Amino acid sequence: MGSTKIFMKRDSSTGLKEVADSIREKMESSLVPAELVSEHLEMVGDVEIFLLVFEKYYARIGGMAALAVQGINYENHQSIQIVGTGGGDGVFNISWGANKDFAIKVVDHLETLGFTKEDEK
Repeated sequence: MGSTKIFMKRDSSTGLKEVADSIREKMESSLVPAELVSEHLEMVGDVEIFLLVFEKYYARIGGMAALAVQGINYENHQSIQIVGTGGGDGVFNISWGANKDFAIKVVDHLETLGFTKEDEK
């Protein structure tokens, strides 16, 4: 099983709550909606943080894939890490691209909000 990790960033004067709400709405409104497993938004000093965790069934693997999205906002700089994982099938635990497909749905949506991909850390 492989995992897909994508990092994105943008400069913004808006908070992360709007971004988290937008991601949740996008994932829940797709043809085969993802289930929101956990959601957490918190302020730590002047740093805003959110974590969203989703699950989605993929017929090609006959099981669930997981997606975690973490966002951090500090001094009008927002960074987001997207991790698609789980969903392996067979002896070699191959995900048949389900992890990447799941992650790309969020990436495509974030690009419409002005986020850009950054090099993997």
